[in-house]
Amino acid sequence: MQINQAVVNNRIKAHADRINRLEFKMYEEAMNVNVENHQFVLNLIETQWRAIETSHSITYCDYLRKINVTAQCDYDASGGEATLREVRPDRCSFAPVLPQLYRRWVGQCGMD
Repeated sequence: MQINQAVVNNRIKAHADRINRLEFKMYEEAMNVNVENHQFVLNLIETQWRAIETSHSITYCDYLRKINVTAQCDYDASGGEATLREVRPDRCSFAPVLPQLYRRWVGQCGMD
C-alpha cells in the first residue's frame, strides 16, 4: 500500500510540476500574444475612425460654407483636428403648420 501511495503522490507532483512549469507558461504567453493582437487591432480601428471623423467634419464644413449656411468650424488646414460646433440654417424660414380640425356629423351614414 505504501508503494502505491508513493507512486500516486509522485505522479500528482509530476503532473503539477509539468502544469506549473510548462503548460501554464505556454498558455500565459499565448494569451498575452492574443491580448496584444487585439489591442493592436483596436488601436488601428480607433485611428481609422478618427481619420474618417476628421475628414467628414472638414468636408461637411466646406459644403456648408459653399451653400452659404452659417457654420462655426474649427479645423487646422494642415490636417489637424476638426470640430463642428454650430450650424445655423438661417436661409430657410417655414410657415407654421396648423392642423385642420373636422367635425363629425352623427346620423349621416344611416346609423341613428
